[in-house]
Amino acid sequence: AAQLGPEPICIAAQHGIDNVCAVQGRWPPADGDLTPFQADVALIAHVGYDIEAIGPFVRSMESVARRLCVAVLMERQPSSVADACWPPVHGEERVPLPALPEFVELLRARGHEPAVEILSREPRRFASRDELAGFLRRQLWIEPRGVGEKRFQEALDELIVVDAEGGVGLRTQEPLPIGVVTWDPRRATI
Repeated sequence: AAQLGPEPICIAAQHGIDNVCAVQGRWPPADGDLTPFQADVALIAHVGYDIEAIGPFVRSMESVARRLCVAVLMERQPSSVADACWPPVHGEERVPLPALPEFVELLRARGHEPAVEILSREPRRFASRDELAGFLRRQLWIEPRGVGEKRFQEALDELIVVDAEGGVGLRTQEPLPIGVVTWDPRRATI
C-alpha cells in the first residue's frame, strides 16, 4: 500500500521537483485500473516486508513503469530491532519477515537481473528509554502494563545501552544495511 502523506510532495516542491505523484491508497488499486498510474519510474520504499501477495504487487508495479522500477528495502525487516526481546517476551524465536535478499531472489525468479546498491546505515538510536520502549512494545505486540510487560522490562534492562551522544538503543543492534534495487520492468528472461 502506498501511504504517503503530504510531506514528500511538499519537500519535492521546495526543491523544484514537479514530476512526482503520490498515490494515496491501496496498491494495486482494488478496481484493478492501473491506467492513471503510468509513469517512467515506479518506486517503493520500505514496503513489501509483510505483503502476502507480493507477486501481484510487483507485477502491478512493473506494469505501470515504462523505464525503471526501484525498491528500497532493508536487509532485514525494520522491526528486527525488536528480535532480541521476542524470546523473553513470547517464549520462542521470532520468525523473520522477507526483506531485501528475498525480494531480490523474487525478481530473479521472475526472470529479471536486478542491480543492487547497498548503503550502510548505523543502528537506530532513540532519544530516551521511554521512546525505545514504546517502539519495541509496538514491534512485540504488547500493551503497556499488559501481560508481557514484566518480561519485556526485564529483557530491556539487560539489553539497553546509551551511546556517547546520549542515543538509546539495544546492545544487540547491528548496522542494518539498506539496498536500492533497480530493474527494467520490460526485460525479463522468462
